Amino acid sequence: METIQRVETPYATPTGFTTDPEDLAWLVDALGQQAEEVAAAFQMLRRRGVVRLLESTMSSGEMEIAVALGGIRRSLPPEEAEIVDYLLRVERDPRHPHIVRVPSICGGAAVISGTRLPVEAIAGYFHAGKGIWDIQRDYPYLTAEEILDALYFDLDRRRNAGEPLAA
Repeated sequence: METIQRVETPYATPTGFTTDPEDLAWLVDALGQQAEEVAAAFQMLRRRGVVRLLESTMSSGEMEIAVALGGIRRSLPPEEAEIVDYLLRVERDPRHPHIVRVPSICGGAAVISGTRLPVEAIAGYFHAGKGIWDIQRDYPYLTAEEILDALYFDLDRRRNAGEPLAA
């Protein structure tokens, strides 16, 4: 039996979605997956504390869906990650697996997945002559792989925008 690791964080980002917890047909349609799989993954996210249902101001009996961002810091099974990405409207670039854009986080700027840390902040360290270990000292929860991905993302962005690669 799987041990469920709960996310203990008081902060959850409202997603703008509401639902009747017993009727997830809208999510099944959006994801194009089997109803049983979506329901099981949604319930697991709730048990983990990643997805929360909050009282809604609407009188329809539906509840507002919120996502605890601390929960997406760790890796989730693909079905659960797909639900979280949909709810948060996450944009991903397949070339940069650790970088996401979420409209409700930092105004949609590119951030390291599961954080509110903009890629631009990491790039700023690098352009100021700091190395990966300096960045990890200040952000110990980041892996070297995440930091490098942020730096490569910034270089790709500069190259595509025609900006100089050196600051």
